Amino acid sequence: MALPEAGRPIQIVRQHDDHTISLDESALADLLKRQDIIDKKVVVVSVAGVFRKGKSFLLNFMVKYLRSLRCSTPEAMDEQTWMGDGTDILEGFHWGGGCERVTTGIWFWSEPFLVKHSIEDDVVVLLMDTQGLFNPHSTTRDNATIFALSTLISSVQIYNVSNNIQLNELDILQFITAYGGSALADQEPIGKPFQRLLFLVRDWSHPDDHSYGMEGGGVYLKKRLQVSPDQHPELRSIAESLPRCFESVFCYLMPLPGMKVARTQRFNGQVKDMEEDFRQHLHELLAILFYEEELVIKQHNGQPMLAGSLFDCIQTYVQLFQSDKLPEISALGKARAEIHHQNALMNCRSYYDVQMRKFIFSRDGALNETDLRRHHESSRNAALAMYHGCPKMGGYDVNNAFEEKLERHMEEFCARELRRLESYKKSSKNRFIKGVITGAAVIATAVGGVAVTAGVATGATVAGVGTAIGETLTALGGMAAVGRGAATVAGVAGAARLGGRLWRRIRSVPNLAQDSPDSQDSQAQSTVTPSMLSNDGN
Repeated sequence: MALPEAGRPIQIVRQHDDHTISLDESALADLLKRQDIIDKKVVVVSVAGVFRKGKSFLLNFMVKYLRSLRCSTPEAMDEQTWMGDGTDILEGFHWGGGCERVTTGIWFWSEPFLVKHSIEDDVVVLLMDTQGLFNPHSTTRDNATIFALSTLISSVQIYNVSNNIQLNELDILQFITAYGGSALADQEPIGKPFQRLLFLVRDWSHPDDHSYGMEGGGVYLKKRLQVSPDQHPELRSIAESLPRCFESVFCYLMPLPGMKVARTQRFNGQVKDMEEDFRQHLHELLAILFYEEELVIKQHNGQPMLAGSLFDCIQTYVQLFQSDKLPEISALGKARAEIHHQNALMNCRSYYDVQMRKFIFSRDGALNETDLRRHHESSRNAALAMYHGCPKMGGYDVNNAFEEKLERHMEEFCARELRRLESYKKSSKNRFIKGVITGAAVIATAVGGVAVTAGVATGATVAGVGTAIGETLTALGGMAAVGRGAATVAGVAGAARLGGRLWRRIRSVPNLAQDSPDSQDSQAQSTVTPSMLSNDGN
């Protein structure tokens, strides 16, 4: 389903008044099951953090930047390339000044961005906005649920904080690091449970101590999370867990955007109203995030995740958090095992489908059943080898269940293509036969219908129709030669040769008159043009 080019925010997780959550599967499917991205690898950038601190505001600049990136590269883009003349009003995710929360639940931007990757083919970048933490309407469980879900779903989690990293803002990491530690101990995953965590400290007011940007942020974060004997036990636990649970942890210090931005609700996002320092560092931050070599493809247990797999991943995790309390760590482990196998299944299915479609469309002149079956077996064996090579989680029964799903998909795909092949061959025969007989009828009408009537009367068979065509064309040849209907030798011979060629073409169509071994052999080797077959592998 195609989405508007302009894009829009779509809510996929709703939080209700009773503090439960629900998933809008239809909205999520419209985004992730689009045919142009379902088999592409994804980068999921999430922004989470304290409410009313500019998360949606930041994401809208990401939308502007990624749109400009379609026609340029991070190296070639300067501020003006994507910020424009500074007078554009900022639109996109819901945002605004004031003290009341704007975003609830979890939202995605409906516009997937295809971005060049340094190693892979083009990848799909998805932007995710989350409900603000620690707002007056949220409980501790609400905060933990939103932050845990966004971390589990994303490949880059941006933790947006203001002025400084406070202890209560680190407390929210406890649940996710506890789960990560359990996954490391029990499941033996390939790689760490989570990918990239970026602390984004907004309105940093101590540039003399630690300079703006990534370098100053790295020094600040190292000091903030340094383990020491007199450190608060909770902070020590988090400081020790973060490097073990995340593949990378960074910090970026952002300057104030300007007094006009900070002090008025009438600010509408125009870049001209922002301080130069802020504009420069906003540009630098986004250039780092979306640089080819810095794009973080979503992975699960060391395996890249496709858009279609991400749908299953989100569905599984949201179901887990729908109860009235946080899930047990063991339940998260089981969900992780299911997602792991689902992701492996999707990757192997995609490989098989691509190999089969490439083969079908590479047969420029012909495609037959024997070759199709042979290539199916080859692609099937390769896909199964891929699946067997994936790390195992969840036990023998779980592994076998997903392997059976893979086998069933491949057999159904092949059977579907064989049916299409057979259907096309039959329709081709019918169109040819109809064309030949219609042509014979037109010719017969031109000379009064005498010859065809005689042919049908004497044989009432296809052979009779062929004879009739020959006789009709003989009559036409004779009329052309003498002008009065008297046949000449040249006219008779020419017409007879043409009638014979038409008859031989009729005889070459399998199963026209009878079901014979010869006709079956011909049918098996009949060829079709691959472009006439559908490439729908779903």
